[in-house]
Amino acid sequence: MEHTPPLLFFSLLLIVQSVSATPPTRICDEKITDKEFYKNAMLSNNIIKQINNKFEIYEIYVDDCFVGGQLRITAVYKLPAELSANNISYSYELLLSYSRDSPLRWGLFGEKGLLTYEAVLNETKNMIEDVETNPRVMEFISKLGPLVGSLAHNTELRTENGRIEYSFSSGQVRGYLLPNALEWKQFPEIEMAHKIIEKQLLRDELADCIIGKGEKVEEGHSYTLAQFHDSDNEPWYLRVALVCQDRVEEAVVNVNPDGSYELLGIDTTMKEFQKLQEASRRYGQIIWLLALGISCIVIFLILRRKKLDISASNT
Repeated sequence: MEHTPPLLFFSLLLIVQSVSATPPTRICDEKITDKEFYKNAMLSNNIIKQINNKFEIYEIYVDDCFVGGQLRITAVYKLPAELSANNISYSYELLLSYSRDSPLRWGLFGEKGLLTYEAVLNETKNMIEDVETNPRVMEFISKLGPLVGSLAHNTELRTENGRIEYSFSSGQVRGYLLPNALEWKQFPEIEMAHKIIEKQLLRDELADCIIGKGEKVEEGHSYTLAQFHDSDNEPWYLRVALVCQDRVEEAVVNVNPDGSYELLGIDTTMKEFQKLQEASRRYGQIIWLLALGISCIVIFLILRRKKLDISASNT
């Protein structure tokens, strides 16, 4: 049976978080008409040239407006894997603030000060070290490599079989998608959640269900998904894949730091999604049948018209 792809669901959550974290829109001073001019101006900067000799740049975004006399330019880099103790290749967004009458600054609104090569190099090294020395991230890397990562306010490491999100502001993992086939010692809330679900939820109409333990999170419907965890004092909001005799389900449970739980149940979002998928499939079949029927009628009318024309000509 089809179900919501957990990797896609996790990606959508990250998009929602990014949108919600976007700072308020500021008033446009001057509309940009030639973005290539400002890209070239940035690339001609000596410090940027020095950075580009170290990192591989593969995308440049220029904002639509000058705001407060500054134009925001984002340079996206691929960092060399040698910066990582685990040989992970990260992408890195360098936020720049361009002004016509002052040196290039960096940060969201230039708040990090004047741009220097040493500052950027030190930041990338420190960010990678911060991420990769976290015990949870270390276990994730050791069990699910090879990985690719992105360095931002909330950094993500991902592979085809899982993802993990690390927050620099809180210094901890705030979300993940992990396969249930593996044991996760640095994630005790997962074992807690599984025991709670097996003991308290998998009975009566759910007695034919078990926690999915397949090798692949997608193919085996085997995962535990955590989201929006920003403090050690908050509960873990967990979704756990269930495999039943003739269907798949997704259990939800909030596990508190002391091991207690709340809001235990079955997520109805997946069922509604499946209903929409089924309705869409049926609707598509109906449209196809209607189109086929109309085509047959048109062909019949054309053939009938030709037959009448032939009969008329013969008489």
